[in-house]
Amino acid sequence: MSINQKDIMKTAASQLRGLSSEVQQFREEQDKREMAMQIMKKTASSPSFVEFLDKIAEYMDKDLEDLKIIDKAVELQKTGELGWGSLSSETMTKSGSNPLIDMLTEDYL
Repeated sequence: MSINQKDIMKTAASQLRGLSSEVQQFREEQDKREMAMQIMKKTASSPSFVEFLDKIAEYMDKDLEDLKIIDKAVELQKTGELGWGSLSSETMTKSGSNPLIDMLTEDYL
């Protein structure tokens, strides 16, 4: 190979690496968009178009892993396997307060 062919091969390899990176970023964005749409289908009853776009934009700012966690939480909530509950539904301790409140305030009392 002559020097000119080596330079061409190096340039081509560099361009291919750049294109590969762009394709990977595009696929990640596409996966995020699909996951955001899936979450919206599960959660939204009938939002306005503006609310829909705002929520999709909010989801697109998150990582794909975060979206997977949100999707799973929504799925668990819809199936009834996960109860969100509230502080008032927690049992009281001997001191007469909630265990979660006791844990959160133990350093301050």
